[in-house]
Amino acid sequence: MKPISIINIKLLDIRLPHSPDVNKSFLIDAKQLLEKAPAKKGVYPELFHNDQNRYSDIQIARYQGAVSFTAIGKDAVKTLKYWYKLFKSEHKKNLHNTLICTERYTPAFLSYQKKYRIRTLLISDNIAKELNQIPDKFARMERLEKYLTGNVKRFLKHINYDTEDNFIKLNVSHFSFHPKALEVYHGQKKTAVDISFQINFALPQHLRLGQSTAIGYGKLTHL
Repeated sequence: MKPISIINIKLLDIRLPHSPDVNKSFLIDAKQLLEKAPAKKGVYPELFHNDQNRYSDIQIARYQGAVSFTAIGKDAVKTLKYWYKLFKSEHKKNLHNTLICTERYTPAFLSYQKKYRIRTLLISDNIAKELNQIPDKFARMERLEKYLTGNVKRFLKHINYDTEDNFIKLNVSHFSFHPKALEVYHGQKKTAVDISFQINFALPQHLRLGQSTAIGYGKLTHL
């Protein structure tokens, strides 16, 4: 399989409140900027904001208070780069420092289990209800393992990597629930969990898993 293109653009001069509503609005504004611009082959404004139940190609987050965008896949990378070009032309006086990181990710199984951690992994309402009905810690851990495995497979399916003939082995080593549900958009809230796990698969440096990844939740950290 050819490497997957990933880009992360940190607009170090653009600081906004850390709010899901603000993030969503910024994504919508980015989409509208592209829609007003001359069409360009391979650029798809809808990648900034899709209402479909699919992995988010373009995600917004914060880096030390500054706006940070990540795009995964050839089309998303090209779309984000074009948006950045347009945005930069409209904000020349405000943009002085931008950090751009590119990644070439090749999905692959490993002969060992690599360690990762996710802080603020948001889980679906149905899974949250299931977990609340499971009193045993290890049974909860097993359910979270299934949920995370499903999320990894969903991402791999999104980048057209077939895992049917291979076995993904994921083990959760630690988890803790946030005391309060976290807001995602317009007052809606989701259950959040901090989780550490090992998996026999190499995951990219720039990856988010779980619910509401488009607005910054579920960041994966390599350990």
